Amino acid sequence: MSGSDDLKITREIRRSVIDMEDNVLTIQYPSQAFPVFPQIQLDIPTEWEETSAPGSLLAVKHEYGNESFSPNVILTISRDEPSISLADAVKTIKAYIESLGTSILYEQAVKLDGKDWYVAEFGRVVEKAGTIIQIVATTVITNGPVTDVVRLTGSAASNDYEAGLKEVREIIASVKTSL
Repeated sequence: MSGSDDLKITREIRRSVIDMEDNVLTIQYPSQAFPVFPQIQLDIPTEWEETSAPGSLLAVKHEYGNESFSPNVILTISRDEPSISLADAVKTIKAYIESLGTSILYEQAVKLDGKDWYVAEFGRVVEKAGTIIQIVATTVITNGPVTDVVRLTGSAASNDYEAGLKEVREIIASVKTSL
C-alpha cells in the first residue's frame, strides 16, 4: 500500500468516527452544492421605485396612488433539478395561466441578453383592480449542480396600455443575468 492510500484510509476512518460520534453533518448555503441564485439586473424608469412583494426576490412599481392600479414587475427564482428545460418551464406557465381561467393573448420565444426566454401576455380580472394585463417571461439557467428557473411577471391595468404596459414591456426586455 502506498503512502497516499494510507492517508486516504486514515481520512475515511476519521470521517466515519466523527460521523458516528457526532451523528451530524454540517452543510451551508451558499456552497458548491447549493450555489447562490443568478444575479438579475433590470433597467427601470426614474419614476419607478423599489418595493416588496410576497415570494419575490425583487419588485418594482410605478406608484399611481390609491385611485388606480400601479404597474409593477416582480422577480422570482425557483431552484429545480438540473434536467429541467425551458420547455418544462413554459408548460408550468401555461398551466398557471389556464388555472386562472384565462387564455394567452400573445406568446413568443425571444432572446434577451443572449439567452432564450419565453414570454406570454394574458388578461385577467383582479378584485379591486379590474382587468389587468400580465406579462410573464421565463428562462432557465444552469447553475452548477442545479437549474434555476427565473421568472419576471409584469402587470398593468388594461386601460394603461400606452404608458404602464409599455414600461413593463421595456423593463422586462432590459433584463440581464449573470452567475
